[in-house]
Amino acid sequence: MLPQIDGPSEYPSMVDNRTCHRMGGRSTRQDRGTVYPLRRSARTADHCNVGKVTIEILPEEILLEIFGFYVFGFYSKWQTLVHVCRRWRSIVFAAPRCLNLRLFCTGWTPAREMLDIWPALPIVVRVRGKEDEINDNVLAALEKHDRICKVHIDNAPVGDIEELALAGAMQVTFPTLTDLDIHAVDYSLPASFPESLLGGSAPKLRSLRLMYIAFPALPKLLLASPGLVSLSLIGTSYSGYISPDAIVDCLSSLTRLEYLQLDFLSPQPRPDSASRRTPALTRIVLPVLSTLLLEGETEHVDQLLAHIEAPHLNDAHIEFVDPGSVRSMHITFPALPKLLLSSSGLVRLFLFVLPGRGYITGYISTDAMVDCLSSLTRLEHLQIEFPYSLPRPDNASPRPPPLTRTVFPVLSALLLSGVTEYLDQLLAHIEAPHLNNVRIVFLDQSIFEISRLSPCIGHTETFEAFDQAWMQCLDPDLMVTLSSRKGTTGSKTLTLSVRWKDSSWKLARLAYGAPSLRPILFQDGYLSLWTKDIGITPWLDFLRVFTTVENLYVSTRLALCIAPALQEPVGEGVTEVLPALQSIFVYRPETSKAEIIQEVMGKVVAARELSGRPVTVNIEP
Repeated sequence: MLPQIDGPSEYPSMVDNRTCHRMGGRSTRQDRGTVYPLRRSARTADHCNVGKVTIEILPEEILLEIFGFYVFGFYSKWQTLVHVCRRWRSIVFAAPRCLNLRLFCTGWTPAREMLDIWPALPIVVRVRGKEDEINDNVLAALEKHDRICKVHIDNAPVGDIEELALAGAMQVTFPTLTDLDIHAVDYSLPASFPESLLGGSAPKLRSLRLMYIAFPALPKLLLASPGLVSLSLIGTSYSGYISPDAIVDCLSSLTRLEYLQLDFLSPQPRPDSASRRTPALTRIVLPVLSTLLLEGETEHVDQLLAHIEAPHLNDAHIEFVDPGSVRSMHITFPALPKLLLSSSGLVRLFLFVLPGRGYITGYISTDAMVDCLSSLTRLEHLQIEFPYSLPRPDNASPRPPPLTRTVFPVLSALLLSGVTEYLDQLLAHIEAPHLNNVRIVFLDQSIFEISRLSPCIGHTETFEAFDQAWMQCLDPDLMVTLSSRKGTTGSKTLTLSVRWKDSSWKLARLAYGAPSLRPILFQDGYLSLWTKDIGITPWLDFLRVFTTVENLYVSTRLALCIAPALQEPVGEGVTEVLPALQSIFVYRPETSKAEIIQEVMGKVVAARELSGRPVTVNIEP
C-alpha cells in the first residue's frame, strides 16, 4: 500500500512566464531542441500580453526531464515528488529506471516499515561513520538479497557480534548486486569474511572495493564476476594475502575491467625461488583497462606487471615498497618496460620507489627509464620519485649524453624527485616544448648552475625571458621567484629554493609554471645564519646568474645582505651584477631600520649611477 495522498489531483503552481512562440492559434515552447504544443492559458494576459500557464499542463515528457534533474545524485528525493499529486506519483513510478529509483537504507532507517510501504524497488544499503552501525535495520534490508543493488559499509566491525551478523547476512547470493564497497576500521586488524560471502557468486557485480578486508575466497568471487568494471583491493596484509599467480588467473577473465587498484601492505612469505612460477611467455590482455594503481613490495608488484598487457592504459600509478631487505637495492624491475611499451596511449604516469624501514628499495637506470618513456608520445603528466642516493649499478660506464633528445610533444606536467646525478641524466634525454608545470626536488641539494635550469623549463630562451625577480628568505632557504612583466612567458613563473652550504650554492627544489607560487606578500622574518656569514663573494656569484632581471623585489633584511654586492664595481673580464636592473623595491622596512635602509640603498643608487647603470629604489610599506 502506498502512503495516502490528500488534496487535489493537480498541483496549481505557476511556472514560466517567458514569451511563447505563436503558432496556428496555439502557443509552443521549445525545450532542449524539441517543440511541445501548449494550450493557451484561460487567464487574462498581463500588460506584456504573455499568458500565464500552470505546471499541470506540462507534458509528461517535460515533467520527467525536470524530475530527472531534481533527483539526480540523491536516492530518496523521489519520495517528495510522489507526495505532490496523483499524476506526479504515476509519472514517477512509471519510469523507475529513468529516474533511478532506489530505496535507501542505513542504520537509522526503519527498514521493515519502509520495505512494506513502498514498491519492490532496488535497495541501496549504506553504513557510514562511527555513529552508524550494523543493526536490525541494516540486517532487515540485507534479507531482501534479491533486490540489493549496492552495499557500502564504512568502518566495518572487526571481531565482534556485528561482524558475525554482517558476514552471516551476506552468505547468500545477491543476484542484482552491482556495487560492493566494504572498509574495515583498522588496517592492522582487518575484518574477515567467510568463503561463502555472496554465496560465492555475484553475476551482475560491476564494482568491487575491499579495504583492509581478509577474504581468502576472493579469487573464486572474481572468477564468477566476469562483468566487473572496477576492482580495488586496498591494504591486503598477511591474513588476506593473495599471490600474484592467483591474481593473474582471476584477472584473465575480467575482459571488461577499466579500473584496477591493488595495494598490498605486506606480502606473505613466498616460497623459495626454485618453486616460484616462471615468468609467463604470454601475458594476459586487459583490452579496456584505462587506469592502473599498484602499490606493494617490489618483487610482488613486478611479478604482476610481468603478466599484464594493457593497450589502452591512460593512467598508471605504481609505487614500489620493500619490506626492508637491503639485498634488493639494485632490483631493475624488468617487467615495467614491458608494461610501458605495451601501453603507447598512456597519458599519465606516476612511478614511486618508497623506502621501507629505512632501506633503499630499488633502482631503475635512467637508460632503461628513457627507453620505456620514448614510446609514450601521448604522455601529458609524468611524475617520478626515487628517494635514494646510492650510485648506479653501472656507474663505471654510464650512457654518454644523447646526440638527440626524446621529444614528448604533449607533455605538460613534469614532477621529479631524486638525487642530482639521476635527475640530470634523465633531463638530458627529455625535450618537452609544451611544459606548463614543472616541480623538481633535488634530495642531495645539487650545485646551483644556470645550465641545469634550461632543460627543466624547455630552452635557455625561456629563462632569459624572465625580467623580474622576488627574493625572500623562508628558513632555511632563499626563495627566488622569476616572472615576465612583459608577458613573454604568459602567467608562468620559475621558483628556485637555494641555500649556501659547504662553500657553494645548493639548489634544493625548482618549480615552473605555477603562478600561485609568486610571493606577493613578503615575509621579512629572521634570516638563516648562513645569509649573514657568507660574505660578499657568494652573493656576487649568485646575483650574476640573473642577467635579464630589470625589476628586483626584496625583503628588508635580505636587502641589507645583498646591498654590498649591488655596489660592487665592474672589473675587466668580470660578469656584471644584474646588468639589466632598473628598479629595486624594498618591502616592509621596520621602523627601527627605516633610516638604515634609506642610507644603504642610497649608496646602491650612487654606486650604480657611477657605473653607468642607474636604478631607482622604492621603499614599500
